[in-house]
Amino acid sequence: MDTHHGSASCTSEHQRVRSSWRGVQIVTATTAGYTHWTLHLLRNLRLLGLDCRLHVCAADAESVAFAAAHNLTVVSELRDPAASALSSTLTSIPASSKSRRVFRSSGWFSAVHFKQQCVWEFMLRSAPGAIVLLIDGDVTIFRNPLPDLLHAELSAATDHSTPAARAGASAVAVKNPSAAATWQAAHETHAVTADVTFLNDQTASSTEGYVNSGFMMIRNTAASRAFAPVYLGELRKRRHTNDQGVLNDVLGIGEDSEPAERHRALNSSGALRWRVLDERRFLNGFYFYEHRTRQPIDASAAVAVHHNWIRGDRNKWHRAVAYEAILESDGETYAHFRRRARRSMRVREAWQYRNKSHPGNEFCGQSGPGC
Repeated sequence: MDTHHGSASCTSEHQRVRSSWRGVQIVTATTAGYTHWTLHLLRNLRLLGLDCRLHVCAADAESVAFAAAHNLTVVSELRDPAASALSSTLTSIPASSKSRRVFRSSGWFSAVHFKQQCVWEFMLRSAPGAIVLLIDGDVTIFRNPLPDLLHAELSAATDHSTPAARAGASAVAVKNPSAAATWQAAHETHAVTADVTFLNDQTASSTEGYVNSGFMMIRNTAASRAFAPVYLGELRKRRHTNDQGVLNDVLGIGEDSEPAERHRALNSSGALRWRVLDERRFLNGFYFYEHRTRQPIDASAAVAVHHNWIRGDRNKWHRAVAYEAILESDGETYAHFRRRARRSMRVREAWQYRNKSHPGNEFCGQSGPGC
């Protein structure tokens, strides 16, 4: 069940925004070592009038306390087999918050698997037709994403003429024609018919289609309800595999994935209809930081960025702060944030991996998570 602590920040403006997008709820997951990102996301959503929609998958007591302190609704994972059709994908989450921040550590795997279990179960408990938008804490939103996500006329899925889509469709076709066909179909899926919408996590050199598991919109449909146990079942079998890698395998788009027909056979309601977003508007860390010289960012069109494609939590945070993409104060206005973020998109040089003069490389080679 969910624990609601109220939300003192929900103003009349927030309520107006809420009534205009009925049926949409936002979910994020946090652990004790990740609350700095969660606080950033909360401030971000508050500027956009969307914080009343935020629910938190709290992985530990510290996270529950954080949510209570900020008047957030805590989404409790359903562990009781009698109350849930799905058994837990989780191993026990280690007590050390540091272990959950180290990429690909056992604690990190447990945390990201917990996120998927919590979010998909939250979707299953929602009303048919409801929409659940998963946003990781290490995401920055520059303007309200709901119009772009919900209305095809405002934001069609990625055109297959864009660089990332071409990389996914052409290179994969040589190694796995079935995966290439699945990836291509995702670019032709209409926004209003998609069961799931993903941020594109390819890079310019990608040789296979690849979606992001930290920014996705799930509609509660027969197909998504049938897909959930398939995906979570695979996570349960592969406890020490990145949740995103498992997701791409189950979708059937990796160059080594099994044919998509296998997954259609597992889905009694037919193939999941999913689409990928335009990486020029919904950016991953590669396109936002490293590729901005070769593919300049259209600051006025940018909707969101996932600050990934970097190792080490401190590196990730420092880089995002330096590129004016973090909200560190409750007092900042949306106009000020948008102005400084857009200016940085236009004038800041592309980030270089391992270049110690570039923020986000300071902790390479030191003890703990780094480059």
